[in-house]
Amino acid sequence: MVKNLRGVIYSSLSAEQLSSAISALLRRFRYRNVGVPPALRARYGAAIPARKTLLDLSYPVAGLRGVVGVLAGLGLDECAAEAYVLASAYVSPVIVLGRSSLRDLEPLVAAVVRAREALDERSWKLHARIADYTVLDMYEWATDNGLEVVKALAEGRDPSELLSIRRERVARDVKRYWRVASEEGEAFVAYLDLPEMLSRHAEGRAAARRLLELMDDDLACCLAVVSAIVAELEGA
Repeated sequence: MVKNLRGVIYSSLSAEQLSSAISALLRRFRYRNVGVPPALRARYGAAIPARKTLLDLSYPVAGLRGVVGVLAGLGLDECAAEAYVLASAYVSPVIVLGRSSLRDLEPLVAAVVRAREALDERSWKLHARIADYTVLDMYEWATDNGLEVVKALAEGRDPSELLSIRRERVARDVKRYWRVASEEGEAFVAYLDLPEMLSRHAEGRAAARRLLELMDDDLACCLAVVSAIVAELEGA
């Protein structure tokens, strides 16, 4: 499933808009799978069409549902938290349907790439592949480093050096998007990072302790740097 999964969907569009946007998205990914988190399926129900390449995701590691609950307790939208957690666990980007939907993910955003202008379908598909590599290429390092950050927070140690290295890796990765990147324009790709969010949050240290109680070292699977690519599609 991980090998063939192009991304994990997140959206806060209306049911009608979402149905139309998903149909348009699947036309772009005719032979690759796209994942639907269970909370998103529960929220939208029949508005999410039944398609062979549209996969209902499950929690592949015990404790991940509890992680989503902790993040929701920090003020993150439950569906947004689940999309990030499952994208990390499935080594996949988040596909954000509708630009307005990106707002729900803002607490997790560590960096953004802005596009000079709207991308045509060919360019968007190219950068969707790049977003996939963003998650994959940093995955082993980012999850190991992320676990060290969370442990430092939980134990009351200063994680600033670990976070500085993490931010440098993200800054280097941003250069992948040089074809469209601009200092101005709309956010096109966002880097989502739970360790960064915990370091900024007033309750981050307590949350870090709770997360380790839930999963111990298995927590690493949901500590990737996850790219979130915005898809402005028909109906969105």
